[in-house]
Amino acid sequence: MDARNLSDEVTQDEPINRRAFLHLAGGALTLASVTSGLLLQGCGSGGGGEDPTATPSPTTSPTPPESPTPSPSPTPTPTPPSSPTFRFVSRWGTLGSGNGDFYRPVGIAINSANGLYVADSWNHRIQTFDTVGTYISQWGTLGSDSGQFTYPVAIAVGSGNSLYVADTSNNRIQKFLSDGTFVGTWGTFGTGNGQFHIPFGVAVDGSDNVYVVDNQNNRIQKFTSAGTYVSQWGTVGTGEGQFSYPYGIAIDGGGNVYVADVYNNRIQKFTSTGTYISQWGTVGRGDGQFNNPYGIAVDGGGNVFVTDAGNNRVQMFTNTGAYITQWGSQGIENGEFHYPFGIVVDSGGSVYVTDSFNHRIQKFHA
Repeated sequence: MDARNLSDEVTQDEPINRRAFLHLAGGALTLASVTSGLLLQGCGSGGGGEDPTATPSPTTSPTPPESPTPSPSPTPTPTPPSSPTFRFVSRWGTLGSGNGDFYRPVGIAINSANGLYVADSWNHRIQTFDTVGTYISQWGTLGSDSGQFTYPVAIAVGSGNSLYVADTSNNRIQKFLSDGTFVGTWGTFGTGNGQFHIPFGVAVDGSDNVYVVDNQNNRIQKFTSAGTYVSQWGTVGTGEGQFSYPYGIAIDGGGNVYVADVYNNRIQKFTSTGTYISQWGTVGRGDGQFNNPYGIAVDGGGNVFVTDAGNNRVQMFTNTGAYITQWGSQGIENGEFHYPFGIVVDSGGSVYVTDSFNHRIQKFHA
């Protein structure tokens, strides 16, 4: 079936389950109208809050003592630093299959030489650019042979600028040199150790361990850089360390692992061995709330950036989940998004976002 027969049109309030991207049947991905969600339409958001009509209960003023002692002046609360304002810098890309064109770009990564890699998912290829958007190269075609892809959705950089690509429909991870030379692959369809059922996210830590978000198995798997299975954690559910449609993954300088737990509308934080540390987020549109968080990145200062896809915005947090700032709204203008998915931060603090349904990359800086 030709993916281009599917309509690109969607409104902000359409249910996310109205049209799906992937149909998971027997381990193969086909296009169908089912609930799955690689490049989905946004779901309705919810949220709660205090009753604005509620009034506090009256209290009785205490009787002052006969000889009151003056109270010391309260220590003033320090004024928190102002939140950074991220401004639009540039953008590149348009719908197509030529050099520098995109058809639903998803994953994005950057190497030590500031080379950008974009998983151009529906064109079944990886494209490379410099940080101002100049096209450099590409590799990949539709297929299941070495170096071919079927809907690649995530990419990560390891030591020596080696590359790891989540070749989603082929249920495998492929490894390449920085120039796209094929190195190796691992993974097959299944539920066993080292097998995958729709690998969506991939990240590499400072020791070159590779972490893969095994989406439909609702778990994280950890491997060596050669693809040897190390460990795993996660089951389906809403509890601590459980997942419901995990997607993006990122690792900070201390080796802590952050996972975008999409349908639970939260971010979960773990140690490198999978021990649960903390979480934040609920469904909604307020500060620190989410409507399907997909992409996640950590900068050099440990700040966490999340693409809040259904709310068409990026949110920034501390590494403990304290809200810092946000930007973005639905649209096609500079700084607006139509389902942002991938995100990465360079060493200078510039943020790059795959604006997937607008078929472009946008760059921001504070």
